[in-house]
Amino acid sequence: MARAADVAQDGGRLGGKLVRQLETLTRMRDRLEASISALTTGEVSDAVTLREVAIVLQRSQMVLRVAGEVEDVMSALGEEGAFLPGVVAEAVAGVEDRQRLVVDDYLDSSETWDADRAVSRLLELTTQELLELGTVAGVLDPEGRHAADLDKAAYPRGIRILYGVPALGPEAIGRIVDHYPDLQHVLQAGADELAALAGLDPQSGAHIKDELARIGLGAVDTP
Repeated sequence: MARAADVAQDGGRLGGKLVRQLETLTRMRDRLEASISALTTGEVSDAVTLREVAIVLQRSQMVLRVAGEVEDVMSALGEEGAFLPGVVAEAVAGVEDRQRLVVDDYLDSSETWDADRAVSRLLELTTQELLELGTVAGVLDPEGRHAADLDKAAYPRGIRILYGVPALGPEAIGRIVDHYPDLQHVLQAGADELAALAGLDPQSGAHIKDELARIGLGAVDTP
């Protein structure tokens, strides 16, 4: 009887911990979405700072780490936690992909530093390091220049924004961002030129421009 009581008590503690972690996960995801919206607004308005980039990377990692903790508690609960995987999956949906796109957009790449290494370094940060935005920004530049000034202007290549255009696949996006120096030049490009770079028919250029305008309008209208 005592053993059964202990098991029930342990289950109760785990259940309470799970509820708190799920609340934290939901709150973290909401904060991540807010920071992504702010980043998008800054990008289309040509007013991004490195701080905004670091915040998105920081919050992405926080969501993924809290989700991992939730999964650990769910596993410990056994059948009682079996109904929750969908909740966690919804909370982390798209987080890793968008994190990678942000890294691709702002990375100072070199022969010895690429996006894979940057993401790996981000995953290796301790919880304390993750709380330091300068350290988070440092994964984008192993020389340490980024960590020196979080309020300096940052210029995205436009990869993440272009992935929001349904007509464009990875190869087309690659050709576009290789042709232009940054997102602002992409946004200012003509429809015919964008279509040609994407390998699409001329009529598709207007669609690309419309989608970019939609993304930009949505970012500006977001409270």
